Formats: sequence, C-alpha cells, structure tokens
Amino acid sequence: MAGLATAQVTVFSDNFDDNNRDGWYIFNQGTDTATRSLDVSNGYLETVSSGTFGIWGAAANFTSAADLSTIGNKVTITLDFQIVDDLGSNTITLGLYDSNGTAYTADTATVGAGGDDSGYHLFNRDDRYRTRDTSVGLGDVNGSNQIVANDPSTAATVASGLHTFFLELEKTASGIQVTHVLDAGTGNEKTMVGTSSIVLSSIDQIAIQAIRSDYWIDNVSVTASAVVPEPSSFALLAGMFGLTWIMLRRRG
Repeated sequence: MAGLATAQVTVFSDNFDDNNRDGWYIFNQGTDTATRSLDVSNGYLETVSSGTFGIWGAAANFTSAADLSTIGNKVTITLDFQIVDDLGSNTITLGLYDSNGTAYTADTATVGAGGDDSGYHLFNRDDRYRTRDTSVGLGDVNGSNQIVANDPSTAATVASGLHTFFLELEKTASGIQVTHVLDAGTGNEKTMVGTSSIVLSSIDQIAIQAIRSDYWIDNVSVTASAVVPEPSSFALLAGMFGLTWIMLRRRG
C-alpha cells in the first residue's frame, strides 16, 4: 500500500546580515526601570540592558503558523547563541510557542501580549538543564510543567563561548514529543527527549529570554514538516473513487 511523504518548508529565518531587527520585539517581565534594547549592528541580534535585575527577552512571529495537528508533523528550530554579559545567573530559555492570537506587534515593558502564550522550551542554568512547557505565558521562565530534568552534575555550562541549539516538536499519538540538543557534535553535547501533556495544534512564535544576563543570537531557522500522501496514494484513491462511481452507475 502506498505510504506517506514529508513536505518541509521554512516558516521563519533570520541571520541579521541586513542589520535589521524588523519583526523582533522586546518583552519584559517585572517592574524594574532598566533600559532595554536590541542591537543588530554587528550582524547578529544582541540584547542590551542597563545591568539591573530583570527577566526579559526577544520574540518574533512567523508569517504563517506551523501545523502540529497531524501525527508525524514536526516543527524544528536551530540557532546559535552566546551569553555576553553575565550579571549573576547564566539562565536562558529558548523555545517555540503558540501566541493564541495575541502575537507581539511592538516592544512592551511587561509580558504584554504574550501573557497567554503556550509552548515548549529549554531552561538552562549552570546547575539546571531541563525541558519544560508552559501554558501561562512567556514570562513563566520556569514553566508550568517539567517534561525532563537533568542530574545537576551533568548540567550544561553556558556562561561563556558559542553554543548551538536544536529544538524539535513532533505530534505523536501520546502528545507532543519535545527533543532538544545543546552543542551537538561537541564534547559537551546535551540531549533530552520527553513528551508534553500540553498538546498544541500550531506554533507561530519564537522567544528567547534570560535572567540577569545579556546574550546574542544568530542564524535562526524554523522549519515545519507536514505528513502528506505520496503521489501514488492520490492515484490509488482516485482509482478507488472511479471504481465506486462505475459500480454505482451500473446499479442505477
């Protein structure tokens, strides 16, 4: 019997070579009065703060949502990042979310429009390396549910140096399987796989945030893979339909 094929498309990408931050917006949890900005003058996106305590980050929306409603469909993000100004935490989250119809359209001093976002992210601190999900907004750094937790002795160190990040979401019969890999192909590679109880049908937003740290990101790419019938499957279905039509005509 004919099988299924996979169609893959890029739903979002940015390498900041044009020194333009169009489509990226600041969101900030908390009430501190720090100055926040996004700098793309060096060919990557860098968060710049005044150095006070804060949990804030940058978010971008896809032109069209990636579908996760069908078993086998996947959404994948890859990017490079580096913490450039450690102010005492070395904590960063990177993830994919459903904006629930309230995507960012401007910088905001609070969690703002993203307060009802749901999604999945890596939570990384020098003593914690975890896969988490959330249904209560981007400001929920810890996540409402812990999918996979590490042994603290194997936690990844992100205090310095360039890091690569991979996150894949796949719709399965049991939920959304979340796979993330930090620093693939290096001696410090960290991989986690788990299934989330929060099942989303689409993804349309990327968000990165940090606690008491500034960072830069580059080479951001998000792809969506959808399961579709192979051409032979269409031919088989068409043949079956035609045979049914002939039989019905003979009966008439």
